[in-house]
Amino acid sequence: MALSALLLSVLAQGPGVAPAQATDLGAQLVVVEPIRLAVSPVLDGTLGEEEWDPFADGEQSKSFLQWEPGKIHVAGILPPLHDLVVSIDVKNDGWLKGKDNIEVRIRQEGDRAVLSSRLLDATGKEGPVWTELPSVVQASEAVAREGQGGVFYEASIADAGLGLFSPERGQRFGVRYDAFPSDASDVAAFLPRAMSVITLATQRSAGMPNGLTPAVQDDFQTVVPGENMRMRVTFRGSNTLQIRRLSLRSEGDVRDRTLSLSTPFMVFDNKGRAFFDYDTRVSVESPFGYRLMRASVLAGDGLEGLIQASYRIAPLVDFTLRTKSIKANEANQVARVTYRIRSNSVSRVVGGVAVDLPEGWRNLSGQDKGYLLYQKGQPIDRSIDVEIPGGTQGVFPIKLKSVLGDQVTDQTLWITVQ
Repeated sequence: MALSALLLSVLAQGPGVAPAQATDLGAQLVVVEPIRLAVSPVLDGTLGEEEWDPFADGEQSKSFLQWEPGKIHVAGILPPLHDLVVSIDVKNDGWLKGKDNIEVRIRQEGDRAVLSSRLLDATGKEGPVWTELPSVVQASEAVAREGQGGVFYEASIADAGLGLFSPERGQRFGVRYDAFPSDASDVAAFLPRAMSVITLATQRSAGMPNGLTPAVQDDFQTVVPGENMRMRVTFRGSNTLQIRRLSLRSEGDVRDRTLSLSTPFMVFDNKGRAFFDYDTRVSVESPFGYRLMRASVLAGDGLEGLIQASYRIAPLVDFTLRTKSIKANEANQVARVTYRIRSNSVSRVVGGVAVDLPEGWRNLSGQDKGYLLYQKGQPIDRSIDVEIPGGTQGVFPIKLKSVLGDQVTDQTLWITVQ
């Protein structure tokens, strides 16, 4: 990650040295790779092998950025007494334009990280103004731990339900990282910020020999631990390229929980096509989240090309809210909340759901809602009637939990009352 010219100069001076000048928000970051892949990190304050996707490097700094649906994951190594500040231009139309620019600031307080967020509203006649974003704070997570030659920050940034920020495949954001001294004064809303454009993707390639074009079919698929997954890697080229070998495996903490193999490269057909199916069983102990499959080719000149593709290791079922918002009322009210259960398994799934409502809300329909799903991708809707105290407004969590044998699915969803 590029932490701005200021951070690089601070790191060069050594830990604990305060910057001699204000942060230069106009300095353009040098991004290693603008195509960012869907990968889920573990927020534990440690930098695991192949856990984070490097964003840009400095002489004494590293930073990282990746995503998954609904979240942007960020990390950075900073000197002590500095906060990590991430700026996101959601529409990628310029920092001082519109009402879609989000700032997230993470600071270290003892052994914990404190996250704050605000929105830059540049639509008013009086000029840009800051507005606090408690919904982003509610839905986001952050950790900070000393190590890696400084303070290592990790965070998952999400929006609880206002619809300001919902990362999806194919979106392009403007992004910026900075290191602010923890005791620095606030940054004026009217100051411009130089953004770097990123694309949220599910596959990318690098270093391929000239004339060889790779692609992965069935990327971004979902698999349950203990079941099988197949991804087809296709290549367009010719036998004159003299590609020697093809190697395939998963990255990170599922490397040893999935298949790794190396094989002589295939023969291209008369239409210049070659393909190989990465067919692997995913260990039942595999953790949930987005992971990467990588396929590397070894050319005749000894150079290696790489293609990576995202896939998801998922629980047996997922939950989504069908009822996104409820109209506020000054008096106590009863509202129907509908949620959807969707199977991720190729096998039949039978279970029940327990619902945990916000404090003060009352479930009028009973706790357990049973369901039976026969095939992967099959959805079923369930509804509960809830009593909501009068005067309730804001964004609130609804927790859904299903126990299926040894596996527990526990998700927090967000509903807006306005």
